[in-house]
Parts: sequence; structure tokens; C-alpha cells
Amino acid sequence: MIRLIYCSTAIRDVTDQELVDILRTARRNNIRNGITGMLMYHERAFLQVLEGAEEDVTACYDRIYRDPRHRGLITLDKAPASSRTFTDWSMGHVDPSALRRFGVSNIRSMAEIAARLQDVEHMEMGAGRQRTVARMLAFLRRHNLAEHC
Repeated sequence: MIRLIYCSTAIRDVTDQELVDILRTARRNNIRNGITGMLMYHERAFLQVLEGAEEDVTACYDRIYRDPRHRGLITLDKAPASSRTFTDWSMGHVDPSALRRFGVSNIRSMAEIAARLQDVEHMEMGAGRQRTVARMLAFLRRHNLAEHC
């Protein structure tokens, strides 16, 4: 099993509906291919983690690489993984609009998303959302990713 982490830049702003469509397609395909991971999007920046069998993750990344909706893909890490971080997520997602519901606004970068996730990590929210925020924050911290995108 491997874990692949990349970031890229959308060629234009992605609407909420387009992001929902991207996530729906990713989740369907990832379930079929045994891939787990997470996707973050903000201000035309994507940060994505893919986990699974090497051939499945590589094939998925090849499809992503050819997607004309973004450019400038940078592979931040591709390495063997002894276990999955996102075991039950075909594609987990937290976006800035979710953070705005908790009074967080004016986010300009992935680094700020990480900082704001820390701000809301212990706020009163549903258990599922709290686990999502905590897991994404822990992953960003562990891999020091927020500074790259």
C-alpha cells in the first residue's frame, strides 16, 4: 500500500456544485478501487491524499493528472504506508464554507485552513464533523503540508 499526496491549482474558481460533483465521482471511483483519502480545496488550490494499492493509486493519480480542470500538479509525497490514515473515507472533505459555519472567515491559504481547523477543533459540533476536523488537522500537522500549497 502507498500514500500519495499532491497539490494543484484549478484553472478557474470551482463552484460549490462542481466541488460536490468532483467529490461524488471521487467517492464512487475510490470505493470501487479500494482507495481512501481526503481532498481540501480553497482559492483554486487543491490538496489531496490518496491511499491504497500502488497500482490503484497510480492509476487514479494518472487520471487526475490528465484532468484539464487543474494544472501545476506537485507530488508532495509518494511512499509506502503500513496503514491507512483515512480508513473509512472514500474521500473525506472539509472546506472553508464548513468552517464559516463556526464563525471562521477570510481564509486565504491552506496554511490558514490548518490554523482555523485548530481553532474549531474543540468547538461544539456533531461528533462526525469533529472527528473529521481533528483527523484532517492531525494529518496536516504530521506531514507539514499546509506550508506547501
